[in-house]
Amino acid sequence: GGTAVTLADAPSVLGGVWIDREIVFAGSPSGGLMRIAADGGDARPLTTPREADGEIRHAWPATVPGSRVLLFTIDTTGVDGAPGLLAALSLDATGGAEAARWRTLAAGVNLARAAASDAIVLAKDAELEAVAFDPVRLATAGVPLPGAGAAQPTWSPDGTAIAYVSNTNGGWAVDFTQGDLSLIDVPGADTFAAPRTILSGAPLVVARPSWSPNSG
Repeated sequence: GGTAVTLADAPSVLGGVWIDREIVFAGSPSGGLMRIAADGGDARPLTTPREADGEIRHAWPATVPGSRVLLFTIDTTGVDGAPGLLAALSLDATGGAEAARWRTLAAGVNLARAAASDAIVLAKDAELEAVAFDPVRLATAGVPLPGAGAAQPTWSPDGTAIAYVSNTNGGWAVDFTQGDLSLIDVPGADTFAAPRTILSGAPLVVARPSWSPNSG
């Protein structure tokens, strides 16, 4: 509850996360990630797209539990929903007000979320992929998950399930006007159950699932 407080201009909101006493967010149709103190102040650039490499914007930041590492998506097309590059940066490696350096992890990625400091799941080429992650080296190694026509994955708080939007339409894109809410149970390390639909989308629009903090 309480009154909403404006912290910074964000004409095109493309995700934001809390980390320590800061908020990292993407707030414009082009440009990099910004950072601002949780109690307000001036927003400062955290990353700057590398125009020479075809980067247009950085979006959808996500935290990696137990670390000061951020995952984010690099858009190289300017087309909403098109796959881009997955990147990671360590806030501990940044140099004050200077733009942070980051490492590109994978191509063809729509979105990625971490379940733990050493495990992330990403939507890649209309499939889900489980990825082992090293937050020190900022390196990955992954295997496909049993879910095609998938987008917007999110881990349960206890790391035992992955919810995502699913449908297969013959291309990389998921049609959110026809998508279903699906679930993959993760009973153990590198063990994934078959996908199951838990909510049929039509005629609803299913997008960006999230878990309540005490669910799992």
